[in-house]
Amino acid sequence: MFDVDVFGKFAQIPTQADEQKGFSNQFQAGGGLGLKSGIGESADFLLSSYSTYNYHAATYDKEHFTQYVYQRTRLKISLLPWKQRILLQTDLSHNFMWKHYNDYKEMDGNDGFFLWNASAGYKFLKDRSLTLKASVHDILNQNRNIYQYTTSVYSESIKTNDLKRYFMLSVRYDLKR
Repeated sequence: MFDVDVFGKFAQIPTQADEQKGFSNQFQAGGGLGLKSGIGESADFLLSSYSTYNYHAATYDKEHFTQYVYQRTRLKISLLPWKQRILLQTDLSHNFMWKHYNDYKEMDGNDGFFLWNASAGYKFLKDRSLTLKASVHDILNQNRNIYQYTTSVYSESIKTNDLKRYFMLSVRYDLKR
């Protein structure tokens, strides 16, 4: 299956800051491509890339504006080889944000990271309804959350701590079989 997404948005919001009245103009555009396939019951993959461009400026302050681009590319593969007993999965994504704050040069820059998760498991019982799986989250130990907020009065980049690399052993029993 092949996906194509395109979108755009414009908003003009009345605002007031420091006794100045005007409008906050916000423009957003983006799109992406995705390719997903289920190659029988033994293999699955997803390849996608999506980008979003954001621009914000106030009509009462022509010197200050904010623009940033967020982009994510992802590859996910699931395999069920050897009589659909062994389960192998990997999920690799690259997340990237570029930002520019006009005259605030110390705030310019970009931030990107890879997030790679993988797991291996085995399906037990005759009907393969019991799965034992070992997983590793954030193999490269680069995970972080990046948020960009833009309002009529300020722009803010927030980075929060997230779980770094961890290992998990899970057991799952499927009642539907």
